[in-house]
Amino acid sequence: MAGLGPEVGGALGQEMLGDKGLMGTINEKFVNIQDKTKELALGLVPDFMNAGVEQAAAMVVGLANQLDYERETLKKLGKNMAKPVGAAFKTRLASDVAAAVRNVEAAATAARAEKVADATAAQQLITDQQVARAIANVIRNSDARSGSVVTPVLT
Repeated sequence: MAGLGPEVGGALGQEMLGDKGLMGTINEKFVNIQDKTKELALGLVPDFMNAGVEQAAAMVVGLANQLDYERETLKKLGKNMAKPVGAAFKTRLASDVAAAVRNVEAAATAARAEKVADATAAQQLITDQQVARAIANVIRNSDARSGSVVTPVLT
């Protein structure tokens, strides 16, 4: 065959692999295999699907039974987990309430201090007025005794 040359060898290869040769046969066999596999698989699908559904249902029932069996242990575990969370919440709540009470007390103290300052200012105003009247009375009395009128200049 090697002595016939590359042209003859190439033509012979094309004949063997072409549509009339092996390639056509291989394609036909592959299509037949695919069709047969599909036919077999479709026959098995309902059985496998039912088996899968049964397994899933059995797993759910098994989990429910195991949870029921572990109920007391899970209850204890839940309580043990909740205690630190509850304690932290309680501590935080107490801290927040204490801060709120401090804020209210500070506001009340500030309000009392403001009232005291206002009262002190009012007392000071009354005192200043009383001093001014007393000075005016002294001047009037002095004028009445001396018989002269002095007009004070206050700034």
